[in-house]
Amino acid sequence: MSIGMCRSLSRADLHELNVQIPNPEATKPRGMTDVACEAQGQGAHTHDRRGSALLTRFTRSATGNDPTALDVYEAAIAVTDTIDPEMGHINFRCQQTSNLFEVFPTVMNGKNSQLLDRAISALAAVFVGNKIDDEQLVRHGVGLYNNAIQVFARLIPRSGLPVQEVLCANVVFQLYELINCTSGFSGWTAHMEGANAVLARHQQSLERDKLSSMLLRQLKLSNIFHAIGKSKSALAFCPMWRYLSPRDSDDPIDEIIDILMACTSLLAREDDLQSTYDIEQLIQQCWDLHMQTMAWNDKLKLIHGKSLYTRVPDETKVTRTSSSRNVLPDRYEFIALEVAESHMLCWTAMLIMYSLFHRLEIHKKLLSPGYTSDKEAETFLKGAQHYATQICLGVGYFLQPHMHILGGHNLLFPVSMASQFFLINELHGQYQWCQEVFIALEADGLGLASVLLGTPWSRYKESSPPVIKIEAEAEAEVEAEVEAEVEAEVEAEVEAEAEDLGYDA
Repeated sequence: MSIGMCRSLSRADLHELNVQIPNPEATKPRGMTDVACEAQGQGAHTHDRRGSALLTRFTRSATGNDPTALDVYEAAIAVTDTIDPEMGHINFRCQQTSNLFEVFPTVMNGKNSQLLDRAISALAAVFVGNKIDDEQLVRHGVGLYNNAIQVFARLIPRSGLPVQEVLCANVVFQLYELINCTSGFSGWTAHMEGANAVLARHQQSLERDKLSSMLLRQLKLSNIFHAIGKSKSALAFCPMWRYLSPRDSDDPIDEIIDILMACTSLLAREDDLQSTYDIEQLIQQCWDLHMQTMAWNDKLKLIHGKSLYTRVPDETKVTRTSSSRNVLPDRYEFIALEVAESHMLCWTAMLIMYSLFHRLEIHKKLLSPGYTSDKEAETFLKGAQHYATQICLGVGYFLQPHMHILGGHNLLFPVSMASQFFLINELHGQYQWCQEVFIALEADGLGLASVLLGTPWSRYKESSPPVIKIEAEAEAEVEAEVEAEVEAEVEAEVEAEAEDLGYDA
């Protein structure tokens, strides 16, 4: 495909995608409003020839700087949040740094990174290509993705592995698999396990800074989601997560992530119950975790001093059927994105715990003839339903247009948990409501939502371990010009990068 022949993105295309091109000179946290962008139709600087098809016709931003992969990447999927200036009591992430996905292109502090350049360009290409139905652009993105995997594989054996750069690329790869989901869960899971392997071998070399904290947070969540799907302890997949966490964190989301991590250990023990004593022990541990979660919630409220969210009419544009139209007419409006993220994870943890309480009461009844637990079991079931409903009330906040695709990224796991609860307990209207959220997320560009649509967790639990592979058949479709460039240049570029950054061969 000729570099200049790629379909350009006009001003109308940009408006339809509600894109943002960031102002790199901004010195304060950016808000939810669109950042000024300038999409002229002439001449663009091509930062990476393999990524240049996507960059074509993206010209200078409002600051006059040449656009790079960063411009297109954020134009496609960036989401930031704003903080009420009166709300300085809580140390939210966006008061210190941008969203994790925003900082990828700048993590090397100006140093060249062929790995991140290809990975981010691939991500932007497949997303925009799918949004505008441009198959050539999607194929081009797939080729870039495969090239990035090749660069990744060449870097891994190096003794001076750039750990932070590699983990950043890994998280981009995971997001790529959520967007361009052609192999179900396996591609995403393969990259999650790859990150675990890198951390297990090289975590001592990982810088202890804000970027690393964000990376660890994201990778830890991936392990938790996978573990819950498999009904295993996340520590079984990667024991180092017991101690590998952001250091001295005062971010409210880190404690709730640790609580979710503990939930995976409780779920893993459920299959090993042999006696009522085992059940009582597990119930007590679950209660201890429940109390820790309630204390976390109370602390957050106390620190802020006013309501963290309010209930408002839900005007989210999600197509509803007759069975779900009146299920939830309202939604929650949160004071900040971090508050919304934290609460969705908190409610997911509470849903897991109350569902476990309910099942343990049933186990106790089966192991103790004469023990009647119907009342207790019903109470726990109502508690689980309450938190599943709380998750649904939080959905609309993330589906607002200014959230772009990364708003929906926060919904995949919580809505899956709520959906499974409604399915198991035959709450058909609520279950249908969740399925329609997945349809909306797929339309927004999250391909994995189509896999989650109607997929019971048992199917995920029984799925085979993933095998990392390059999509050779898709790569073969990439135009000859791109293929010829890559074969001739990849090795030279990697070696040049290693020399520039001081890596040992």
